[in-house]
Amino acid sequence: MLIYILILGLILRIIGINQSLWLDEATTANVLRQFSLPQIVTQFSPGDFHPSGYYLILKVYSTFLGTSEIALRSFSVLCGLGTIAVVYHIGKKLGNRSSATLAALLMATGPLAIYYSGEVRMYALASLFVSLSVLAFLNIAKKATKFWLVLFILSSLGSYFTLYPTIFMIPVFLFMAKTKKIYVAHLVIALVLTFYLPIFLNQINAGLNTGQAWGEALGALNFKNLILIPVKFLIGRIGFESKLVYACFTLVGAYIYGLGLFKARKHKLLWYWLVLPIVLASLISIRLAMLSYFRFLFVLPAFYLLAALGLQKLKSRYFLPAVLAVLFFNLMSALIYLNNDKFYREDWKGLVKTIKQQTEDVSYKLIFPKNSQMEAVKYYCIECHVGGGEDEVLDNFDQLWYVRYAVDIVDPSESARSKIEGLGYKKQEEFDFRGVSVWKYTKL
Repeated sequence: MLIYILILGLILRIIGINQSLWLDEATTANVLRQFSLPQIVTQFSPGDFHPSGYYLILKVYSTFLGTSEIALRSFSVLCGLGTIAVVYHIGKKLGNRSSATLAALLMATGPLAIYYSGEVRMYALASLFVSLSVLAFLNIAKKATKFWLVLFILSSLGSYFTLYPTIFMIPVFLFMAKTKKIYVAHLVIALVLTFYLPIFLNQINAGLNTGQAWGEALGALNFKNLILIPVKFLIGRIGFESKLVYACFTLVGAYIYGLGLFKARKHKLLWYWLVLPIVLASLISIRLAMLSYFRFLFVLPAFYLLAALGLQKLKSRYFLPAVLAVLFFNLMSALIYLNNDKFYREDWKGLVKTIKQQTEDVSYKLIFPKNSQMEAVKYYCIECHVGGGEDEVLDNFDQLWYVRYAVDIVDPSESARSKIEGLGYKKQEEFDFRGVSVWKYTKL
């Protein structure tokens, strides 16, 4: 049965795998192209907000398959499938084969899990590492063999070097520890982490100085960011034009899943896994913004495991209808995303294609509010003329394409626009490439 579930999960994860990379994904791809393994740690990571583990692993992976969209996304697909398999085995440890099968099915069809199993970012890998840590922890509680202790240490370190919020799993394991060997394992983990401390402190300092606008974008503590976590866990990255439809659809999912979560209220480990990292991150976000729902993909397996274990406790006449309802809800949410490209990622590939078509016989330049936003264009078009910042010379081109990406955050005073229009350029057209707004200017 697990094989069939993995096949289903694979099919759902490869349908949209060829869509355009968005800005952060393109940044990842360019890092792999431009930096060696040592340079990723010494040159790139100190200026980034994430650990270097994901980039190092993907760098090795990309040496065999390349850095195309499909090649890079296939790694996250494999991580997503691995998480499904691990969730199945956790379900067997905590329940039985039936609850394990249902938990794996929910993980395979979960809309948010599908979305981020096709993203060239670290979230799917972090989810796999954390799930492996939990599986090892459960086995250590019964029999602390060397294999499970080593797996626990390696998978825990893997998660911490992949995504910083996974560090909030440490209290989960310490609260539920039933053997001293868990504490010894954490001493080993702490010793290894000290070698990465200088880079970590530099990144934290950079995060504290991002400013209020970027803080909001990165996940400041507010009601919207808090409520988005359970909402996105339920319906993924979809939306509806009608707020009433959006609310009703979400409430239906909340009711169906709520039945299972309520029945599983005694599974302390899973509840700690689901809730404690979000609570601790909320407290940290008072000062250092990190409360974006996608950073907590690693607690999503706990959500599905609780639902599966709880639904298993329903009376027999309610069990099958409830299971069918929750699977139908998952598949409905997933198919709404997969069949509607408006929910796909930013279309930088389409932007580059359009510009190439319209600038064959003219001189042009793509202008960004800041230099840090050029990575996606550089990925898709090495030969494209791009620029950004206040020092760009702009008065000798037939066309300027002003890419207004995150302009409200990085250039709220619209200084780039003022400079372009002050040089005598006139706006001719506006384009939107799934959230990437571009204005085409022509020299008068």
